[in-house]
Amino acid sequence: MDLSHCYPVKDKKGNDRMPPKICYEKWLKKELQYINNELYIIVGTKAARVFFPKENFNELIFKNNYINDKLTIVLPHLSPLNIKWFKEHPEFDNRIEEIRKIIYHVLELS
Repeated sequence: MDLSHCYPVKDKKGNDRMPPKICYEKWLKKELQYINNELYIIVGTKAARVFFPKENFNELIFKNNYINDKLTIVLPHLSPLNIKWFKEHPEFDNRIEEIRKIIYHVLELS
């Protein structure tokens, strides 16, 4: 699911802008009322800020979070621009193993 179904274009430096909050309010917030996921997976800082605006992104990655009382996993974006982050956080490999077990359990693949 896209963060807001709105493409806010790039800024002058070529970076993605944050979608306007009105897009989130109009689309994603309503979608969350209709779906009943067992697990949410949030990818990237921008998406994490929408759901957890006051929390530290790195801390969100290394703990289990909740949206609508449903388990929510926050992951760093897999962009090549994040290579430095992955190198600075080798403990993420352990977190990936935890997440894999969670997903297997939700999908009943264990």
